[in-house]
Amino acid sequence: LQESSLGTDTNFLVVDYAAAVARSINSSTVYDNALGAMGGAYTLVPAPGAFTDPISGKVVDNTLADQLQAVAETAAAHALLGVQRQVFFVQYGSFDTHDGENPRQGLLLAQLDHALAFFDATLAKLGMSDQVTAFTASDFNRTFTTNGDGTDHAWGGHHLILGGAVKGGDIYGTYPTVGLDDASTKFVNPDAVGNALIPTTSVDQYLATMGRWFGVSDPQLGTIFPRLSAFKSANLGFMG
Repeated sequence: LQESSLGTDTNFLVVDYAAAVARSINSSTVYDNALGAMGGAYTLVPAPGAFTDPISGKVVDNTLADQLQAVAETAAAHALLGVQRQVFFVQYGSFDTHDGENPRQGLLLAQLDHALAFFDATLAKLGMSDQVTAFTASDFNRTFTTNGDGTDHAWGGHHLILGGAVKGGDIYGTYPTVGLDDASTKFVNPDAVGNALIPTTSVDQYLATMGRWFGVSDPQLGTIFPRLSAFKSANLGFMG
């Protein structure tokens, strides 16, 4: 790229890149000012409590809880940021347990529990429980049986939804039949192929239910999820 100053260069790539950098710097300043405002609601957001590995008994980091702390701080400052709706993505991996699943899964689920409990309590403290909904998403699940030291890629699985607007304490969708095909008893699991559970609820239904709570209209849902009309219900009913 040639060196030049913004506004005088005719190279479109240079101009666009410089404009993007300027927008980023400006947005960062706005964000820092909003979170640094005196008496802002974000100051009520505590740091996550210490997490103890249930297997080793040692205190270890919980990066998911740290990410959710940042989400809570930003959501609490939404008025100063001048936004009405926000979408946050946090990532928590290492569930691809082809091996070593027994020692790994307990820690992973314990960290997930610790982080979501912290987030739920923080939202309640901020008075924002009804305004924020957290949900899990994944691009694959695990087989129903072991490969000897872990599990492999599969289809159907379960997801968690948390928030004050959620009709919690229940399971939505069709719970799968538990059991493996057995030639000796002629049992064939109707909800599985081999070791993989077959989904009975679509991701389109799952996300459309939250989209409606988020304020998306029915025509808009049809555009966002073009396969939605193929399913019996476009609303699974877990949002208030």
